[in-house]
Amino acid sequence: MNNLGYVIGLRNATPAYSNLAGELPYLRLRGEPGSGKTRFMLTVGSLCYKPIFASGASTVSPLFRILDSFRGTLVIDEGDFRLSDEQAEIVKILNNGNAKGFPVLRSEATANRGEFNPRAYEVYGPKLIATRGFFKDRALESRCLTEETGGRPLRDDIPISLPASFKDEAQSLRNKLLLYRFRNLKAGQQSEVLAADLTIEPRLNQIFLPLLSVVSDAKDREELRALARRYHGEMVNERGMDLEAQVLECIRDLRDSGRPLAIKGIASWLVDRHGDEYERKLTTKWIGNVIRRKLQLRPVRGSAGYLIPPEELPKVDRLYERYGIPSGTGEAGPTAATPEPDFP
Repeated sequence: MNNLGYVIGLRNATPAYSNLAGELPYLRLRGEPGSGKTRFMLTVGSLCYKPIFASGASTVSPLFRILDSFRGTLVIDEGDFRLSDEQAEIVKILNNGNAKGFPVLRSEATANRGEFNPRAYEVYGPKLIATRGFFKDRALESRCLTEETGGRPLRDDIPISLPASFKDEAQSLRNKLLLYRFRNLKAGQQSEVLAADLTIEPRLNQIFLPLLSVVSDAKDREELRALARRYHGEMVNERGMDLEAQVLECIRDLRDSGRPLAIKGIASWLVDRHGDEYERKLTTKWIGNVIRRKLQLRPVRGSAGYLIPPEELPKVDRLYERYGIPSGTGEAGPTAATPEPDFP
């Protein structure tokens, strides 16, 4: 992502932008310590509409309350959330916060009466996040436009410490941005509706179309579309390293060999090919759960145990595309590296 991404990061923090669509992406920086993430958060966050600065150590309760009260831009530094109930809840709030209509529901105690009344807290709004690594939650990862930091040397014109004039300069720029929003609010509300790119993931269409709708320059729009296609390729390549992708490759090769798509046979081929890559033993039960729960296929009981029936094959073909698996030719057969599966 080039400098256009930073301009977009500022634009998506405006009320006019929020009126254009029901979804918006998050701008996330990822890099090692000392790569400039915190400085970016301070500098860009100070220019955003109603910035709310927080750290990854923040708890859930104040976050959703302050978001509901100010409806501003949440700026989270050190956002590498750990696997605890509290942090998992923050991830859920961030997952819901990029789309309208999914508030956080809480029961609030009534003073001196011992009663509890339900209340909805709005968490929708733009967010800037800095992390050292990837989010373990893929749903949250897919909501982010990511800029990698640390790949370029430090510029001579960037001071090590922010000068005393920083706050005044940031306020002046915020005022100019606010005036720009007032002058262009009506134009933003009348922005055209763009067609989705059917060659990329639906989630990417969801987060890129609102950005495209506020960009009028044709060249800038094409840069954004190219960025969306690049993100799509990265998502497909990442899925291609998953266990689900390896299962799909075995399903494809079994289909090409003309053999039944038995769960036991798929597991046998998978063990022969990738068994040494996993600390846990690849069992038929585990592979069956992956096929049912992850790939959403419905095996049926047959003479060779549970099999993937013919009516599920159109689903399989769509999964090939989603995971970047080349479809079969119908001519390939087992190779020396792929022994015959042991069917019952």
